[in-house]
Amino acid sequence: AVRALRLLGARRDWPLREDDRCRVVPEALSPDEVEAFRTADVQLSDGEDSVDGLPEQHAMLEGSLGARALKIGERIALRAHRHDLVPSAAFVRRYASDDAAGRAALGPHFDARPTVATAVVDLDPTAYEGGGYFVQFHPHCSSRRLVPFAADGRDACLHDAELIHGVARVSGCRSSLVVWYHRRDGAEDDDEEDPDVLFAKAATPPGNSLFLHRAAAAGSANAHALLGTLEDARGAK
Repeated sequence: AVRALRLLGARRDWPLREDDRCRVVPEALSPDEVEAFRTADVQLSDGEDSVDGLPEQHAMLEGSLGARALKIGERIALRAHRHDLVPSAAFVRRYASDDAAGRAALGPHFDARPTVATAVVDLDPTAYEGGGYFVQFHPHCSSRRLVPFAADGRDACLHDAELIHGVARVSGCRSSLVVWYHRRDGAEDDDEEDPDVLFAKAATPPGNSLFLHRAAAAGSANAHALLGTLEDARGAK
């Protein structure tokens, strides 16, 4: 099971560290595209979310709107020079702090395989205050950073699926477009730095703490959980 990480609010005053695992793609959408997805008339799911058990409040996109979202996903990957990625699915998600039946946050989590990367577009950053989309590079929440989306809603954040991410509590309404990616057929997958491979090496007797820390740095949720458990145990002594 994925260990729940404490949601303490991301740091705004420290810059986001951009690298191959996470980068902001500026002006990835046109103003018309932002408006189309922000105002899309979709049926939001109220099923239980696997992250926190609250209503999902998202709508998987199909038909012409879905095809348009996947095209945008292709554009984001190309601009980020991630030629190994192919968009596989897209959805719109909405948050509202004044809706008791909705949600105002989404806890820290990772996206499971076969998804290998995730792109997020904050469609209207001026419609809410506080909180917002964050990424977390290390086990401790001090490594959490809010993504600096431009106010016009045109920026995208593309990051590896295993990188811990979520939405810190917002006041107001937040709408986002999310695209999931699979590995393109024929693209190489570097198993030596794969979080699951590294964690398996750490967990296989006799084990190696170096692999555990490398797995956490690569985004392994299991490694994050184990390191957190070990830290809790040390603190309890």
